[in-house]
Amino acid sequence: MSSATAPPPPILPRPDALSQFFWDGCRAHQLLIQRCGDCGHYIHPPRLVCRFCRSTNLAPGQVSGRGVVDTFTIPLQP
Repeated sequence: MSSATAPPPPILPRPDALSQFFWDGCRAHQLLIQRCGDCGHYIHPPRLVCRFCRSTNLAPGQVSGRGVVDTFTIPLQP
């Protein structure tokens, strides 16, 4: 008879000052994504500077959650 052990709990991300808005939105059932106020691009994961125009005029904004997933990965640890 084999002894089955429960899998370890998932490793959860630790919110920091830059990503806290995202996790607060998740708890409120809102999808908040950072957006550049100068060029309008959405930035995810959150950054200090827009990767498109180098602006620091970035703020979270609520989005609908509708979109297309082009690809995804499932990371596994041995």
